[in-house]
Amino acid sequence: MLWVAVLFALTLGAFLDVSPATAQDIVLVFESDEVKRTVGTNEFVHPVWMAVVADGQGARILVGNEDPIFLDRDPWPIGVVRKVGPDGLSLTRIEGGRMIRLTPGRSLPGTKDLVFREAVLVKTLEYRHRVLGRGERKLLDGELYLVGLQGTRAILQRDIDPPPSPTELMERRLAALQIAQAGPRVWEVNARDIQAAMESGETIMNHALGESRIDISGTRGIGLELKTPIADVRLDKRGFLITSPNLASRAGLQIGDRVLGVNDMPIDGFGSLFQAYQAIKRNSAIRTVTLTIERSEKPVTFTYRIR
Repeated sequence: MLWVAVLFALTLGAFLDVSPATAQDIVLVFESDEVKRTVGTNEFVHPVWMAVVADGQGARILVGNEDPIFLDRDPWPIGVVRKVGPDGLSLTRIEGGRMIRLTPGRSLPGTKDLVFREAVLVKTLEYRHRVLGRGERKLLDGELYLVGLQGTRAILQRDIDPPPSPTELMERRLAALQIAQAGPRVWEVNARDIQAAMESGETIMNHALGESRIDISGTRGIGLELKTPIADVRLDKRGFLITSPNLASRAGLQIGDRVLGVNDMPIDGFGSLFQAYQAIKRNSAIRTVTLTIERSEKPVTFTYRIR
């Protein structure tokens, strides 16, 4: 069990245990263009007449007797449907209480943005959810709208946000970690928080490794650049250099820090990193973890106590 300061070091080693296909499958699931699923149906005992009302953008809603009709985000309805029949729609205006009769093609009272299109006979209501793609906006702010009529079957749909990816879930867990400084270069963290964060650590590293970049420098040699919510780093034979601390700043890490070792185990490449990861992962009794840091060319030790 580890925390935000050393979670990167430990989960980086975990890439040896995880198939690259796992990360690819996650992308396929959560970046699909469009997902629709039927979530339920409602059957009327007898077919009923319902009104199709369209807004200025062409979105259609379905209303029946005693249903209120709203304009955009106005909390007060412009009217309440009293009767729908094959020849038209009757509604009572909220303002003044006057009964109004509309035929197909007429605008609703007080607005030109809503138009009564037609009356339809409905026996079955089918409800669907459409999972939005990245960057898409909800039609009618997530309210139900009419997408099709199949005989006496009306298909209503609601746009919903895509589920969070495993990476996003992990980021939320990390952001919720409670870590407190108990003294100079000493921090304390709750054991249950660490366990919750570690559960998805391999997913974070799979994503980071998939977008990693090899860096070849005349002064620093060959290294691997990785970006994660925990920290952005450059890993080479001298440990890993913090290029952006991100969430790890809460555990005392800064830009330019070089992590040289974990619990007196030197980090000089993937092999030693994996060994350190396995050693700490297998020892559930560990209650103190130390990081050996090089800061401004001087060695510094950070201590983290699990409570």
